Amino acid sequence: MKNNFLISYKVKMAYRVNTVIYSLKQFPLIGKIIPDGLYGNDGLKVLGYIISFWYELFSMLAGKIIYIFLMLYLPLTMMNSINVGSILNMFLCLSIIGGILNNYIFDVSNDKYYLMIIMKMNVKKYTLSNYIFYLIKLIFGFLIVNSVFFILLNMNIIYAFLITIFIYTVKINITAYLLNLYKKDLNIELSNKFRIIKWLVISLLFIFAYILPLLNISLPIILYLLVVLISFVLSIYSLRYIFKYDNYYQIYHKILKQNDMNDLKNSQLEDDKNAALNIISNNNYNSNKKGYAYFNDLFMKRHSKVLYKFAKNTTYVIIGVMLLTLFIVLINSDLRKIINQQIIYILPILLFLMYFLNTGQRVAKIMFMNCDAAMLTFSFYRRREVILSLFKERLKSIVGMNLIPSLILSFGLDLILYVSGGSTYIFNYVLIFLAVNAMSVFFSVHNLIIYYLLQPYNSSSDIKGSAYRFVSVITYYVCFYVNQLHISVYSFGIVMTLFSITYIVISLILVYKFAYKTFKIRA
Repeated sequence: MKNNFLISYKVKMAYRVNTVIYSLKQFPLIGKIIPDGLYGNDGLKVLGYIISFWYELFSMLAGKIIYIFLMLYLPLTMMNSINVGSILNMFLCLSIIGGILNNYIFDVSNDKYYLMIIMKMNVKKYTLSNYIFYLIKLIFGFLIVNSVFFILLNMNIIYAFLITIFIYTVKINITAYLLNLYKKDLNIELSNKFRIIKWLVISLLFIFAYILPLLNISLPIILYLLVVLISFVLSIYSLRYIFKYDNYYQIYHKILKQNDMNDLKNSQLEDDKNAALNIISNNNYNSNKKGYAYFNDLFMKRHSKVLYKFAKNTTYVIIGVMLLTLFIVLINSDLRKIINQQIIYILPILLFLMYFLNTGQRVAKIMFMNCDAAMLTFSFYRRREVILSLFKERLKSIVGMNLIPSLILSFGLDLILYVSGGSTYIFNYVLIFLAVNAMSVFFSVHNLIIYYLLQPYNSSSDIKGSAYRFVSVITYYVCFYVNQLHISVYSFGIVMTLFSITYIVISLILVYKFAYKTFKIRA
C-alpha cells in the first residue's frame, strides 16, 4: 500500500508541474521563451516536490479557514451572545452536511483517471492509501484551524479537539454508509428518491444549525458530547468496513468511465456539431426572432432545463432563507435590532456571495459544449459582426437568467429591512435593490466577456487557458477583499451601479475589437 501511495503521489506531482509549465506557456510573452524540453527536465522534479509540499499545506488550511469564517464567524457576529452550545450546534450540523457533500472517495479527478483507468493500478490499494493521506490532512488541518478559532473566542481548546474528532469520524461513517449503498446499487446517485432525501436532510441540518443559536436556545453540552462519542464508536466499525470493502473497482469504473476523457476527445466535437446544427432544424422549438437572435433563442429553449436549473434552485434557497429570517425578525426583538443595523452594511458581503451564485461560468461551459465547440470550426462564426451580435443576445439571456434569484434577493432584503424597523433614508431601499441586481449584471457580463476574450476550453471541454484561471482567481480574491470592508448602502450601491453600467459598455468594445482573434478552440 505504501508503494501505491508513493507512485500515485509522484504522478500527481508530475501532473502539477507539467500543468504549471503548460499554463506558463499559454501566456503570450512568457510562453515564447519556455522551451518544450522543460517538461523532461530532471531539475524540475525537486522543484515539483517543493511546490507539491506547499500546495498540500495550503490546501490543508486555506479552504478550512474560509469555511470557518463564512459558516461560523459571520453568523456568530449576528448573535447577542456566544456560547459553547451554539458553536457546537453549528459545528456538528455543518460537519454532517460536509460529510454528505464533500466525500473524497467519490470525487472524480484527473490523477484517479490516469492511474486507475489508463495505468491499471490496483484500485483498492490506491483508494485506501490516498484515503488515509486525506484523513491525516483533514485531522491536522481542522485541528490547527479549530484550535485558533477557539483561542480567539477565549474558549477551552479541548472543544476544538472534540469537534475535529467528530468531523473525522462523521466523514468515515458517511463514507461507509455510501459505500454500502453503492454495493447494492451502482446507480443510486441517479435515483430521484435518493436525491430528494439527500437534499431534504441537508436542508433540515442547515436550518437546525442556525435556528437554535439565533433563537438563543442552547441544548445541554452533554448531548453534543454524546453525539461525538456515538460517532467515534461507529467510526471504528465504519473504518473496518471501508478497509474490507471489495467493490472499489466497480465504483470507480462507473464514475470514471462517465468522465472518460478519451471518449470525450473522440466523440464530443462531432456530437456537439450535430447538436448545434440541430438547434436550427429542430421543429420542436419555435422563435419569432431573426438572425443570431433566432439562433440564440432556439439554443436557450432547447437547453432551458439544464441552463435554468441552478438559477431556479438558488431562487428556492433564497426564498427559504428570506422566510426564515423574516420569521426570526418577527419573534425575536433583540435579533430584530441587530439585523436592522447590519443589513445596511451587508452589500460587500453579498458581492462575495453573488460571485458563487452567478451562473455565468456554468452557462458559458454549456454553450461551449453544446454549441461553440462545433460552430467555431466554421470561419464565419468568428467574424466580428457575428461575434458581437451573438454576444449581445447571449448577454441578454444570461442577465435575465441571473436576475431571477437576484430580484428575489433584493426584494427580500428590502422587506427584511422594512419589517425589522425600517430605514430613515427611503433611498436606501432603492440602493439595495439596484446594487444587488447590479452585482448580478456585473458577474453575468464578466463571466461572458472572459469566456469570449480568454476562451479556455479545448475540444474535450477541459480548461486549458491559464489566463482564464488567473482572472477567475483574481476576481475571487477581489470579492473576498471587498467582503471585509464596512461600507454603507449609499456608497456601495452608487459605486456598484455605475461600475456595472461602465463595465457593460467596455465589454462590448473589447469583444468587438479582440474576440475574433481570441474566441477559438484551445489546443
